[in-house]
Amino acid sequence: MSEKDGCKKPKEITKRSPEWYTMAGDKLMLVTKSLIALRTHEHHKVRKELSVFCSRLLTECNTTMQPSIPLALDVLIALSKDEYSQVSDYCATAVSTYFSTAAKDAKNKTMDSLCENFFTTLTCLPRVLNNVDSARKLSTLNLLHGYIQVLGSEPPPQRVVSALSVHTNMQCLCNALLEAAALDADLTLLSTVATRDVLAGAVTDSPWVRPRCVPAGGLRRVAACVRGLAATRAADLLADRLMQVALQHKLPDAFLLLNWIGSEPKAPTSLIERILNLYIQEDMWYLPLEVGGGEAPLTSADTLDVSVYDPRAWHRDSVPGLYEGATETRYTDISYRTPRAAPPPRTTLREAQRNMLVSCLLTEGVGMFALTLNEHYQPYLMKVLCLVLERISSPYELLHQAGLKAVGSITAAAGHAGPADLIRCNADYLTNQITRRLKKAWDCESALQILSVVMEYSDVTMLDYMYGIVEDVLVQSCDKYYDRNLESYLQVFITFIECLQKWFKDEDNTDSKPPERGLDLLEDVREYCRNQQEAERLLNEEEPPGGGQSAEEMYREDRAAELDDAADYGDAVTNEEAPVARHLSVTAAIVRRCVRGAAGARGAAAALRAAGGGLRVLRGSALLLPLVHAAWPPLVHRFEEGDPIIMRWAIELLVTMASVSKDFIRARAIKEVLPHIYRFLKKSSRDSYLKDAGSSYRLSLAFALQLCSLRALPRLAPDLALAREPLEDAMHSVDPYLSKKQPKPLQAAAVKFYETVLEYDYGAAWHHLRRLCRNDAVLRPRDPSLAPVVGTPFQPKNKNYENNIKLIFNFEVS
Repeated sequence: MSEKDGCKKPKEITKRSPEWYTMAGDKLMLVTKSLIALRTHEHHKVRKELSVFCSRLLTECNTTMQPSIPLALDVLIALSKDEYSQVSDYCATAVSTYFSTAAKDAKNKTMDSLCENFFTTLTCLPRVLNNVDSARKLSTLNLLHGYIQVLGSEPPPQRVVSALSVHTNMQCLCNALLEAAALDADLTLLSTVATRDVLAGAVTDSPWVRPRCVPAGGLRRVAACVRGLAATRAADLLADRLMQVALQHKLPDAFLLLNWIGSEPKAPTSLIERILNLYIQEDMWYLPLEVGGGEAPLTSADTLDVSVYDPRAWHRDSVPGLYEGATETRYTDISYRTPRAAPPPRTTLREAQRNMLVSCLLTEGVGMFALTLNEHYQPYLMKVLCLVLERISSPYELLHQAGLKAVGSITAAAGHAGPADLIRCNADYLTNQITRRLKKAWDCESALQILSVVMEYSDVTMLDYMYGIVEDVLVQSCDKYYDRNLESYLQVFITFIECLQKWFKDEDNTDSKPPERGLDLLEDVREYCRNQQEAERLLNEEEPPGGGQSAEEMYREDRAAELDDAADYGDAVTNEEAPVARHLSVTAAIVRRCVRGAAGARGAAAALRAAGGGLRVLRGSALLLPLVHAAWPPLVHRFEEGDPIIMRWAIELLVTMASVSKDFIRARAIKEVLPHIYRFLKKSSRDSYLKDAGSSYRLSLAFALQLCSLRALPRLAPDLALAREPLEDAMHSVDPYLSKKQPKPLQAAAVKFYETVLEYDYGAAWHHLRRLCRNDAVLRPRDPSLAPVVGTPFQPKNKNYENNIKLIFNFEVS
């Protein structure tokens, strides 16, 4: 080019002139661009040297090398979030020093440049996150977080607020954040709870949050970005846009971002309250989670049977422990013509997974907001507490864990020692809510769920609150109108009975094992012979009748004894029976209801389980034996039916009945129930033969029923006082399971059975095992008056029984 155009060749430019600095700045910018890729280098020392280069560029060349300043500042901002503290601390100090020493005009110019770079990074973020380079993803998120911190640290952060006020910029920010917070939804979200224990403690993490694009550790950086924006004046703009997306599309990603906004302490209180109000809306909180077509259509016959239960009746019921002004009049204004409420809606599998993820995030969010709002959360406590308790009782595992986590956060925010203390302090409100839902709502499923959780968290001081509610549930469960909630009613009964067992522990309820003692069969025979000889000797000794008294004297003594007995009878005072404790009367009513339910087609297993627990509570009570008698016909019916699932709980109920009533059911059990167990064990022993640990048979219902039956017989034999033929039948049914060709768990149960029978009736077990072994060994007694015994119970001819026979007698197994 010619000098006329103002351009010179590099060699002709005067050193340290403005033209020379411009040329050097352009060349240095090319070098700096090539070094930017090193900010994702795997070695921290390389990143440290890069940060030193950029820091010196800012402090020593900020006037002359202007083209490289934005690049160096980007590198320092990104590395200020480095995982190594040496690198991050150095870069954070360098950035802070630059902005504190820079001139006002230069600082404003740099802020404008950073704001432009911020939106450029947001535009590129979805493309970066869908890449496979994890280091680049983390570096971009670090840079984004750094931009938000620097722009938000401006004394009045008007620049970022005004920029986000533009619709396109806000749309760009929301799209980038939603992409970064994208979550995976799979079938594991719909897994159910195997065993529910509310006292086990809440989870510390969020297992339902599984990022789709962000690598490990990146989600915390996204959360930091969102919380940084929530601390600025742009929080309302961002939250409004995300709430609009949440309402329209029910995106889990939007709810995750809203949770992070609401958990920022610097966020406006009014904003968090608006988000909380959105969360607890009925159409938002109760999303359909069931997959399928739903129940059969309702007919005109599905109406309320008021002859059984009338929820619209007027009556007064005072809550114990409260002043008289809190007396509540329960009524409802629902017309009898109002049709029955439709069953819960069903949905597709994909939507159910998404709804489950949203429900978990909503539940977690109300707990996070409690920690943020603190004293401002009190007006919402009454609205949220019942909703969270419903989540705890959910059959879905993740939703149950989310409820536990939320109630833990609410407890901490309210300053209570634990969830039990929180429920105890709000017992009047909770019982009122449960009663209202039972009385007024057609769908009382939520009331039953809340009641179950309240019982599990409560102690004996809450019992007075529970009596009236449980009695209402008892009456309502008899109504055919509420038949579809039968499983929930039974779960309430089971929980209530388990709480009674925990609160009213009786030392006599535990079955004590007979004391172990050394047994010698020959010594028992010798003792028997000595007793027989002593009895014959006493019979042979003749003594004059009356001890030498005359007949007249004997008559006078008998007459005086009759007069004394008559006088004592006249003075006798009939003692009135003590009143039955209320918890026993309520338990008896529950058992009566469960006995009727045990014969039905639905909920039979839960009914049998609840009845068994109730009988254990009633042990020793005058109410026990009539209930045992009433429960016998449906129990026999379940054994005759032979359903493996129901039969397992029927066996458990039989064991309980034998334990609490002993020989009261002995004759009926031997005649009507035990033969079914014996036939099943003999028949299924052929099916379980040679089924090793890898066989699918061990996962079948038949195997579970075998194990349950074998474990029940050692408890039934002493409780029912089985002897002679009934005991012999029981041992015959267990014999096949002593073979080593049977599964190990069944062998162990059979050995345990014989160990128990040896303690209970050593002679019967010894004689039976002797016949089972069928050997020719001779057992010679030490007493010469006793004949030798051919055959011993220690050496079986069938070698398949050898190891288990030795285990029964505690011999060393080869």
